[in-house]
Amino acid sequence: ASRLYKERLQNDAKYYIWDDPYLWRLYNDQVIRRCILDTEINPVLQFCHAAPRSGHYGSTRTARKVHDCGF
Repeated sequence: ASRLYKERLQNDAKYYIWDDPYLWRLYNDQVIRRCILDTEINPVLQFCHAAPRSGHYGSTRTARKVHDCGF
């Protein structure tokens, strides 16, 4: 890999925390969120969509609910 690629990877890595078996990301607003695998996306969305007092409220509100669940 190129030197520039390695530098960028090292720079980006400071925003991630590995706590086996989970990978967490620290955002600018100091919120830590768990990274999920591509295979976990649909189950997480279904969980947030099927929870009590849920339903379909549009993409923005659904995204907020996913973040509120810690993802």
